[in-house]
Amino acid sequence: MKDSLELASLASSEDADGSQNEWSRQSPRESSSGRGDERASLSAFDLEDHLLPLSSTHEDGNGAHAAGGLEKFKHVGFLSGFGFVVSLQVGGGIFSTPSRVNVHVGSVGASLVVWLVSGILVWTGASSYAELGGAIPLNGGEQAYLQHIYGDLAGFLYSFTAVLVLKPSSAAIISMICADYVNRACFADPQPWVSKGIAIVVIVLVSAINVVGARSATRTNNVLLFVKLSAILGVTVAGLVVMASGRGQQWTAGIWTNTATNGGEWAIALYAGLWAFDGWNNANFIVAELRNAKRDLPRIVHSAMPTVILAYILANIAFFSVLTLEEIDSNDAIALAFGRAILGGLGGTLLAIAVALSCLGALNSTVFTAARLVHASAKQGYLPPFFAALSRWNTPMRAVLLQMVLAMVYIIVGTFEPLVTFYGVAGYFFYFFTVLAVLVLRFTRPELERPYRTWITTPIIFCCVALFLLTRGVFSAPVEALCAGAFILLGVPIYYFRMSYGF
Repeated sequence: MKDSLELASLASSEDADGSQNEWSRQSPRESSSGRGDERASLSAFDLEDHLLPLSSTHEDGNGAHAAGGLEKFKHVGFLSGFGFVVSLQVGGGIFSTPSRVNVHVGSVGASLVVWLVSGILVWTGASSYAELGGAIPLNGGEQAYLQHIYGDLAGFLYSFTAVLVLKPSSAAIISMICADYVNRACFADPQPWVSKGIAIVVIVLVSAINVVGARSATRTNNVLLFVKLSAILGVTVAGLVVMASGRGQQWTAGIWTNTATNGGEWAIALYAGLWAFDGWNNANFIVAELRNAKRDLPRIVHSAMPTVILAYILANIAFFSVLTLEEIDSNDAIALAFGRAILGGLGGTLLAIAVALSCLGALNSTVFTAARLVHASAKQGYLPPFFAALSRWNTPMRAVLLQMVLAMVYIIVGTFEPLVTFYGVAGYFFYFFTVLAVLVLRFTRPELERPYRTWITTPIIFCCVALFLLTRGVFSAPVEALCAGAFILLGVPIYYFRMSYGF
């Protein structure tokens, strides 16, 4: 039986008599300011009748087709959804951030604790998101939830920050990691400008795949998912063999030696670990395209998260078994050093290729979900409707191209660590309020249908740790935190300008 929350309104934005419904006719200005007819002021949780700013049928200013939006194409099943979430997380992070975790907490044991805590934390967040995704089954992730629960300004600020910074900077970071591995594998003296050139080529290639069609993107993702899981399995097996043979590093003897006692150092290490898990929330960006969101969203979350946590813990144990702490601390391209330590130059090259392909898979998933956010934001009125149009392949081509251009800008002007810290502060600011919404809805809308309910302690744990990360991150990286806060606040006058003048 079709879910009643699967949006009968998504199938068409016309009433039975063929006339367009009243909400669909409202301008963003009317709906956000409270002016217009009575429907504009009704709660967004009168779902059966009033769920639809994110999914109305319309044409953009150029007459481009956007009928029904992406929500009418139910082409994502459980395996593809699982693949997207795992692929987004298992990208370049596990092969680039172990050094940044270890250098801040100082010991093998502390590093493994950071990876485990990071995984459990994002699992609590993903479980909370699964409840929100079942109750509000719309594309757009945080943007949809924040807008419906806290108001239009909150939804706009998230879209403003995510579309302009969070999503394209994440794509830029992944592209840079991919390019760095290719550069180091191919050249004895790798130059930074070569890595930036390769990164630009990579983002253009992946964007082209996503423009051609959703099926090409999902099939590409599934193939690359097999490659990246094979790479992590290979690293794990090789490390365990070395450890069992007694030829590796005997790290268990001094597992807690030199552990950091400064809370700020632990916060920065957690930011690095959490960035490697980033992507845990992205199933919620394609909820409306899942064939059976009520059944599959919780299954995706509770199968993908333990898979990634286990893979990351085993990969780190393998790294510590083969490389010294000094080698790990000084090497961002840890997989390259690992491969060379195991099999010499050939091993390093093979593993570098595997990591590059792994990054391609993560980048493909990032571009796919980011385009859905841009598409949903444009339909909501947060962006010009130009970006809501679909191409002749039924893909959000303009949304993909916008993210591609922004990612290229970050590749050209950005560096890795400041981008990661900025991303962590801004991202967890919105994650905190989104997960807090689970608790808000439990009290304000107890009658709301929830196909999946997480344990009440789950969002509480996430919110407490997120607050710790935010406060400690502000003291440990004040410049990046200040920039993140200033950028979010910049969205406030832009929002009111949009209300007054539109786009």
